[in-house]
Amino acid sequence: MKNRFCFWLATCLVVLLGTSFSVPANSADNSRAGFTEADAEYYMPDAAFGFFRPGVEIHLVSIEIPDDLQPVVTFDLTDPAGAPLDIDGVLTPGEVSMYFMLDFVPVGEEEVVPYCQTSRFCYDRNGTMTTLALGSYTYKFATVLPEDYDVDATHTLSSVARRRFGGEEFEFAGLESDYIDNDVYNFIPSGEGTPMTRDIVTTATCNNCHNPLGMHGGSRFQEVRICLHCHNDTNVGGEGDELSYELSAVIHRVHSNQEPELIEEGHTVHFPAAINDCQVCHTGGTPTADMPLVANANPAPTCDGSGLGSTTVSWGDQGAIEIRLDGTDGKLMSAATSAGSKTTGNWVTDGMTFYMVDAEGEMLAREKVNLTVYGCAGNAPYTYANADGTAGMHHSNWMTRPSRVDCGACHSYIDWETGEGHRGGPQEDD
Repeated sequence: MKNRFCFWLATCLVVLLGTSFSVPANSADNSRAGFTEADAEYYMPDAAFGFFRPGVEIHLVSIEIPDDLQPVVTFDLTDPAGAPLDIDGVLTPGEVSMYFMLDFVPVGEEEVVPYCQTSRFCYDRNGTMTTLALGSYTYKFATVLPEDYDVDATHTLSSVARRRFGGEEFEFAGLESDYIDNDVYNFIPSGEGTPMTRDIVTTATCNNCHNPLGMHGGSRFQEVRICLHCHNDTNVGGEGDELSYELSAVIHRVHSNQEPELIEEGHTVHFPAAINDCQVCHTGGTPTADMPLVANANPAPTCDGSGLGSTTVSWGDQGAIEIRLDGTDGKLMSAATSAGSKTTGNWVTDGMTFYMVDAEGEMLAREKVNLTVYGCAGNAPYTYANADGTAGMHHSNWMTRPSRVDCGACHSYIDWETGEGHRGGPQEDD
C-alpha cells in the first residue's frame, strides 16, 4: 500500500505540473466519453481527465463450466472510451472490485433459481482471478455447481464492476469515490437451443424514470435482471414474513406506495402515471405485436393551469392505418402504411383516447392518455424520458398471466382464501 501511495503521489504531482497526457479525441469541445454536462467529470482539466480516465465498463466475453464444476468467466474491463483498465489499480488508477452471480431457469419453467441460496444477498467473489492482458481477465468461481446441474437450462451470469477512487490518494482529484457497471450474459451450457430468460421489464424502460436504476443505495445493482438473483421465490423475505419479496410483487407494492418498510420510514412513492397504465413499464412506450398502439404514458402538462399537455403516439407496422381521436370515426390525427409516431402540441386532455383503425374503419387498437406526470413541460422533476425502442420478451405477461402475488401487491386488502375484497370471490390458484 505504501508503494502504491508513493506511486500515485508522484503521478499526481506530474498531472498538477501540467505534463501533457493523452486526452479524449473530442476534448476540444470539452466533451468526455461517458459523461455529460451534468457530471463533475465533464469539467475536469484535460490532463487530469486523460490521466485518471474516470468511469468503468465491464464486458462479459464468455463462460465455461469445466469438469470440476467451478465456472470460469472471461471478461474485459475498460473506461467509457474503451481503453483497458488494470483491475489491481496499479497500471491505471483505481482498483476494481468484482462480484459475480449465477442462476438458471429450469426447462419448461419461468422462475429464476440462484445456485447460491445461503443469504439474501449472495454473490461469488472469493474465487481465482487471472490476468490475461491489461484489461482482459478470467475469474474462476469458488462456488461448485451440483453434479446433476441441468446443462439444457437457460443460465444467466450477472456481474458487477466497482472501480474505487476512495482514499487519500485521490482526495485532491474531485472524483466520485465509486464507479459502477453491470453486465449480464445468458447461455445454455449444452450449447443447444436459444436462452429463454425471464424478461418482462427492461432496464432501459426503468431508466425512463430512474436513470440510472440503482437500488439498495445504487452501490452495485443497476440492471433489473440482476434484481431477480435475490428477488425470486426461492430466496426472498425473512422467517415469518408474510409479504412476498419476489421482484414482481415488491415492484408493484413499492410503486403503488404500499411497501410497509417505506411507509414506516415516512417515505411516499409517487408513480408518475396511473398505476393501472401497465404499458408504462411493460413495453416502455414501444409498440409491439400485442400492443400495436401506444402513447408515452405520462406526457408532461404545461404550467399554465389549462390542464392540457402533449404526448407522442407511436404505432407498429399494421399496413395501411389511421390514427383518430376519441372514436373510430373521430378527427384524423395521422395516416400511415408502416410503423411511425407523431408528437402532439399542448392540446391533449386527461383521458383522451387515440384509436388505430384499418382501411375499412375497423378498430385495431386504442390508447387512453393519462396526464399524471409531476412537473411541467421543460421542467426536470419527474419528467418522463423517451423510450429507446425496447420491450421485454415477456412484456405481455400482465395481460395473459395474472397471479395472486402480483395482483395482491397493489390490491393488498384482498384475502384470496376467503374472497374478501375480491369480486371474483376466493381464488385457490392463479
